Amino acid sequence: MFSVRSRGQGVALGLLTGAVFGFALEKSKVALPTAIRTQMNFSNNLMLKMFLTATIVGMLGILIIERFTTRTRSPKAPVSLGFGSGFFRTFGGNIVGGATLGVGMVISGACPGTVFAQIGAGVQNAKWTLAGGYVGAIIYGYFEKYVKDRSSYGERAPAQTMDKVTSSPIAFPVAFAVLLLIVIAIAEAARGFRDELGSLSIDASQFATLAMEISSPAWSAVVAGSVIGLLQIPSFLMLGSPLGTSTSYVTLTGLFWGKVDSNVSSNAPYLQKYTETIKHFWQLSVVIGVVLGSWFSSTLSGIIAHYASSVFTHPTFLC
Repeated sequence: MFSVRSRGQGVALGLLTGAVFGFALEKSKVALPTAIRTQMNFSNNLMLKMFLTATIVGMLGILIIERFTTRTRSPKAPVSLGFGSGFFRTFGGNIVGGATLGVGMVISGACPGTVFAQIGAGVQNAKWTLAGGYVGAIIYGYFEKYVKDRSSYGERAPAQTMDKVTSSPIAFPVAFAVLLLIVIAIAEAARGFRDELGSLSIDASQFATLAMEISSPAWSAVVAGSVIGLLQIPSFLMLGSPLGTSTSYVTLTGLFWGKVDSNVSSNAPYLQKYTETIKHFWQLSVVIGVVLGSWFSSTLSGIIAHYASSVFTHPTFLC
């Protein structure tokens, strides 16, 4: 079994994986604030197509790994808000957290992962979105301990996945992948990716659907999503966890906030617990790689300045 045995190996693998991730994100254009905002009212479905494709490829890749190796998933348990009953008590933290993230994505035109691609591509104001993410991590680090000491907030029910619930470890993922493929096909038939890229002022008329070059201004969302989905394979094989970026906010904050608060380990233990394993440093190196990969992609296509000048010219995205 392949595995990352040192922090140096984790950082190197993270940089490489992140660079490919950032390159594909920039090529898909789903990291553009306008693409993210218009996805929220379904007037542009590039983001939907890309992430559903990544889900299919990544899910089937992990399924194959589990089938033929000793690697197994460690799904995250649902998080409770500590009050209410039934479904809301079990999943309240996920519901409120997801809704908060959705509002933040519309306001900022970014999410925890795409903001790093925006930094690399020269998107205006991305640096402020990123700074806000770190401030949020600090606030939550102290908030989490305060609330946990006074309530049952954060209690977790046993993690469940649909393949286990339905006792269909192969049939359910395959059926779900087929369902997602149908959704992607319907979305593409309703509006092709060239037309959607055109609405973002990206010229996609000069290349074929699957004949993508690294210097092309954009790739099909399906192609970019396939690349990102494939990245789940080395991540899962080497570390036993999926590719992600959110934990990097807490890791970086935990590493440096101790210089401000010498008692951070007792005042905000949440910030400290994400600085202890190779996985945490892997994700920190991933986001650095995303910035570099996105910069390389936008530089090759010669449109980095385009983002800086025109990406915020769509104030009526919710109309």
